[in-house]
Amino acid sequence: MARKSRQPRNDDQEFIDREDDGATEEAPPKPAKRRKTSRSDKPARGTRSRKRLTALFDFPLDVVYEIFSHLHPAHLLNVSRTNKALRGTLMQKSARGVWRLSFEGVEDLPPIPEDLNEPQYARLLFDKSCMFCLAPNTSTIAWAARLRCCKRCLDSQFVSEGQLVNIAELERYDLHLTDILPTFMVTDRRGDEYSMYAWEQVQAFIDEYEKVWDDPEKSAVFLENKIALRFQKEQHGEALEEWEAMRQEMRSAELDDICLRRKIDIYAKLRDLGWEDEIKKSVFALEFHPLISKRQPLTERGWKTIQGDVVGYITELRDERLRVERLATIKRRYAEFSGAYDDYLAAQPPDAVFPTVGNLVTLDHVQSAIEETPVEIEMSDEAYRKLVDDIPGSFYTEWREQADAQLLAVMTKALGGPIHKSDLYLASTFFCNHMIPRSSARHARAYPDVLGDPLIRDRFGVETFERTGYQPWSARYLEFSPPLRNIARDLIALADADPDSATHGEMLLKDPWFILDETAQEESMLMRWPSVVYYVAMSDCDFFACRLKEEEEAVARWELATLSWQPEFSDELVLCTHCPMHFRQSDDLYEHLTYA
Repeated sequence: MARKSRQPRNDDQEFIDREDDGATEEAPPKPAKRRKTSRSDKPARGTRSRKRLTALFDFPLDVVYEIFSHLHPAHLLNVSRTNKALRGTLMQKSARGVWRLSFEGVEDLPPIPEDLNEPQYARLLFDKSCMFCLAPNTSTIAWAARLRCCKRCLDSQFVSEGQLVNIAELERYDLHLTDILPTFMVTDRRGDEYSMYAWEQVQAFIDEYEKVWDDPEKSAVFLENKIALRFQKEQHGEALEEWEAMRQEMRSAELDDICLRRKIDIYAKLRDLGWEDEIKKSVFALEFHPLISKRQPLTERGWKTIQGDVVGYITELRDERLRVERLATIKRRYAEFSGAYDDYLAAQPPDAVFPTVGNLVTLDHVQSAIEETPVEIEMSDEAYRKLVDDIPGSFYTEWREQADAQLLAVMTKALGGPIHKSDLYLASTFFCNHMIPRSSARHARAYPDVLGDPLIRDRFGVETFERTGYQPWSARYLEFSPPLRNIARDLIALADADPDSATHGEMLLKDPWFILDETAQEESMLMRWPSVVYYVAMSDCDFFACRLKEEEEAVARWELATLSWQPEFSDELVLCTHCPMHFRQSDDLYEHLTYA
């Protein structure tokens, strides 16, 4: 198997082989000649740094070593790469003690393994560049294989277990390459784990193995040593992995503390500027602003840099909070106005027809009083009731005429012939709401109940809804169903009434009861008017209906009156027969009846 592989960077691979006794002191390199520059030219930052580092060689070498021994290994590695003079100083064998003292300062670090020297160990631990292509900030580390790599090199420089078949002849020893080489576990996007092996280490093993392959005795010893080395590497790799996890955890905790301290300092600066109240109210949003949650200590210079952005952000938070609070206050006021309107409706005759509150919230005097009163001023119940009482009677009359005209237009569109206003009152007149599922009992509505249903509304009134929480009544989504009309006429005829003239009011007074048999149901259902029509509108099945006899209807009415049943309702005004209270939710009514 032929593969091309780039050799890892080798500037940290080995110490320079130099006599220790002849390396006690080293003269600094001769400075190179430089061209003359004008006085206005400023020296580069790197030039100044190199001059400061070169000044170290004015000290004896043992003093230089003592200074360097106090550096962290990561910093020592960077210093060794600064220039040739420092590299020559730190990469000679006499400098090994410097590196070892540096490593001793790293808490809980596993000891330097036998297969790596100190600079190699420092590079494995602290240099985040890829060891193959030198790409920065790599996060993939094969601890046992002593390698760091990027994702691209992971694909090109590592092989899977299946690719190691028949590469080396180990069957006579009952071994496989996976027994020899350190394993690197990789997790794919699906969460599955699989083993990978460094191809350069596969090649190195093959080259070594070929030298002893012809000698069974040497081969056995060689393989035994390799297996032991692999075991040592994997044990040491596990220790390194645990150490790295602990280091990352400690670093994360340290950064969290820095972040917390930064937030505290920024909040203190904002309090000095008078933002204490807003900090309390918007602390959650402030917590996640990138300039505030940054893991970096806050300095005076840093605060001056970000002050404008942070103050601008908290100003935006305040303005948005006030806008949201004002909108919530206005919606609450409209809800209280709706309650005052319900009080007004509860005092009207039962057969009176009034618009839903969605048609009232757009009135000028209502909108002005609710939205222009400062949010810090509480409006009284009397103020809401006065808004209702100030609505002129002509408004209700005009609204009723416009609503009836919309319904007549819907009927005309469906039937095509001349439609009269009296047709609205016929017991066979039902309107279906497109926006309500057919499976709902409120999908079909009779007249005039259709006028007071809050679910029949203009859903294009988005602006009104966002501002008030209500939408005006509209026949936009209503349709008149001729098939349902024919079914209603048949049921009216079964009730011994005239389908051409009987009204909903007359049918309610007559109170006919029907037995409904569906082809898909084994049991019959007993239903009264107009529930039977609503049920038929909901059902997709064929059915057969007949009317009960008068004496059977009387028994059914008596049994219904003695039953303890609780019909459910929502968004319909229901009055309590025991007190002046009224409700729009069935749960509220039954709770009232239970505990009042």
